[in-house]
Formats: sequence, C-alpha cells, structure tokens
Amino acid sequence: MYPPELLSERLQLPETDDHSIVLITGNQLRHRRFALRMQQVFGELVVGWYQLDRGTRKSEGATNKGLDAGMVRSKASRIMRADVLARGRDRLNRRRNQATLQQYYAAHAAAEQALFGQEVTDLESFAVRQAVKIDPNDVNSPTFVQEIETLGPYFFLTLGGPLYRKPLLDTVRGVAVNQHAGHSPDLRGSNTTEWALYHRNLDHVSATVHLTISGADAGPILRRSNPCLIPTDDVNTVFARVVALGTELMIESVQKIIADKNVIAFPQPLRTGKTYLSKQLPDIIEPITRDFRAGWLQKAIEQQRQF
Repeated sequence: MYPPELLSERLQLPETDDHSIVLITGNQLRHRRFALRMQQVFGELVVGWYQLDRGTRKSEGATNKGLDAGMVRSKASRIMRADVLARGRDRLNRRRNQATLQQYYAAHAAAEQALFGQEVTDLESFAVRQAVKIDPNDVNSPTFVQEIETLGPYFFLTLGGPLYRKPLLDTVRGVAVNQHAGHSPDLRGSNTTEWALYHRNLDHVSATVHLTISGADAGPILRRSNPCLIPTDDVNTVFARVVALGTELMIESVQKIIADKNVIAFPQPLRTGKTYLSKQLPDIIEPITRDFRAGWLQKAIEQQRQF
C-alpha cells in the first residue's frame, strides 16, 4: 500500500492525547459513507462534519480576486452570453456535454446506491455528528477559517471539495489528509479513475491518501492501493470501489498516526504526472463506455489472472 517508486520520509507530529477530527465531504452517498465510517471507527473524536453543498453560500463569504459574489456571477454571465452569441456550435456542444454528464452522474448515483445503500443505512446508528452544510466557495473564507480554528482539530480529513488554502490548513494542530480517487503522482485532479480506464491501465485504477497542501492532490502520499474489481463491473461501480477502498486507507492512516505519533510519507516529485480538469470528462465518457460494452474489463482481468 506504499508507492514503491517513491522515497519515504518520517514526519514527527506534535505530541498530544487530543486527536480530535474535523471532516469535510461532498454530498453524495459515497461521501456520507466516508463520514459515517469515520464516526463508526473514531466516535467522539469527530468534533465536526461539514458537507459541501452549492447554494448555501453566506452573504459575506469568500471573494474571488477582489470581486464579490454578485460581480463574479454577473461577469461570468456576460462572458457566457457573448460566447453563446459568437459561437453557436460551441453552444450545441455544451448542451450535449451537459446532457452527457447528467446521464453519467445519474448512473454514478445508481451504482453508489446499489453498493453502499444498505451499508450507509446501517452506519447511521454510529453517527455522533450531523452534517453542517457549507458552500464550497466559503471553505477558505475568514469566517470558516476562524470556525475551524475554534474547533482546533488534530486531524482535518477531506473527501471532495475545492483546493484548501494555507490559512485554513494552518488551523490544524496535527495533519490534514485528503482522499483522492486516483493514482498519484501520475494522475491528479478530477475524474482520474475515468482517465485510467480511458488509457486501459488497471494499474492506475487506484485510491491515494495524501497529506493536504494547497496544490491539487500533490501532498506527500500516506497510502496508495488498487481495488478488487470483478468482470461484471462497469465504469460507475469501478469508481465506487476505488472510493470505498480510499476510505479504508484513510482510516488505517489515521489509526497509525494516533498509535505512533509520527507518519511515514512519500513526497510526490514536482512536475510529475498530469492534472485533469472536470471539463475534460465528456470527451472520454463515450470511448470508456464502448470499451466496457465490448468486454474490455473482463478480458483485462483474465489476462492478469493468467500472468
């Protein structure tokens, strides 16, 4: 579960008997599973759970390069209107991409419900904290930074969300750790499981747990491993299995740090790998789906078994 190609270093963390935990997650079923598994294992150590939810932004929230939220939205609207008027073909492509993504994420949600639905229902009994909703644009705001500083967590654990900036990360007494559904350092950013499947590289269908820094999925790695797949999986269930594995790797990492008071980490080389953006996903959904319909995964698993 360690990345064999990287060199390790041992980090000594502050000594304490207070290993309190703050969680930040998205709002999908996989994120709820993550938060409830943390509460099942660590109980009252979890002192806060924040769930990212667009539309809950506070009026005094974070600004974007000196512009308030209304100005940002107004500027974005003007740019989009000009773009639509100037490029009719691009407008059509955007509509197609939007429809493609809606169908894709609906299938994602269905796969999560099939794999995690009953488990999450069972995990509800272990909840010690209810999710507090927060807009992703507010997580780096001075108000939220102060709120986390008041909680004073030793662990700041994240699954999903924007880049977390240094003032927020500096509020953590111990360590901030992120769960990434991708094979770092080679694949960073968004939809990295899909990109591994697009390149037909099962070795890069991985979950990575790493220390959180301001760069995208770039912090030193604590754990990385590949999920167990079955021939009947599709792209949606593969992704769900990657996320489920990552949550267990996160739990193991936190338990190890509490027990040892230090951490073995594997710094990621600079300028290594590739960072993908969410807007690139529509370009690869069709070829990935075509591969799965043609039985590619079953053949790939069979080849690995023969080897």
